[in-house]
Amino acid sequence: MKLSAITSIIFICIIHLSCSQPSPTGSSLEKAESSLFEILPADISGLDFNNLVTEDQNHNYFQYPYIYNGGGVAVGDINNDGLPDLYFTGNMVSDELYVNRGNLLFKKITLNAGIRDATDSWNTGVLMWDANADGKLDIYVCRSGNDNLGKNRRNLLYINKGGESFEESAESFGLDDSGFSTQAYPFDFDNDGDLDLYLVNHRIDFIKNSVFDFEDDKIIEFDSSDRLYRNNGDNTFTDVSQSAGIQNKSWGLSASIGDINNDGWLDLY
Repeated sequence: MKLSAITSIIFICIIHLSCSQPSPTGSSLEKAESSLFEILPADISGLDFNNLVTEDQNHNYFQYPYIYNGGGVAVGDINNDGLPDLYFTGNMVSDELYVNRGNLLFKKITLNAGIRDATDSWNTGVLMWDANADGKLDIYVCRSGNDNLGKNRRNLLYINKGGESFEESAESFGLDDSGFSTQAYPFDFDNDGDLDLYLVNHRIDFIKNSVFDFEDDKIIEFDSSDRLYRNNGDNTFTDVSQSAGIQNKSWGLSASIGDINNDGWLDLY
């Protein structure tokens, strides 16, 4: 009996030792306490944007199923000072443009920069790119929302005029698309040395497969199809979606661009 009791005690001690962990050393404690990222509150960084979405009679899932897909953010150096600036899009709040003043401090310059109040639209993705090849980043804002927005659903193109100021010029560039846009992607699809634009659009219904002749030119366009805009090299773009064979009746969310088959031509996924 005594031998059995001693054996049981030894067995319990072995189990306890095998399950226990060694005490952390100083270096392991330092690793646990340190982290790769640090949260900077808005009162320090100046980034106080909040994409607040509130459901009501006109804004809800039944009116617009994409209500909680969110907005977008673009990062780029708009004033060529070597620091990345930030543009946020809002669904039910205005967009905001923040310029980087260094040391992780940002200043809101939205109104002074010529960015319009967007509370009457539903802005989604945003892209910074040099649309007119003048060496300054421009800003392309995608817009969507329910079918009642009309002209307020047309995408916006803010041309960089220098001095941290912009001028909205989507219509004159031919890029004021109204097809329920999600995101835009610049790439040189025809290898002519300038950047064209692929626009991911989405349907707002999950029932109909309707198509329309928007321009009454006897050519049927797909409702809310993705668009491919060719850069004409003179600050204008032409919709070549039909001839390029990319028209669709889909629910576009994003795209990826690369030369998948290594033939020297960029492909789209």
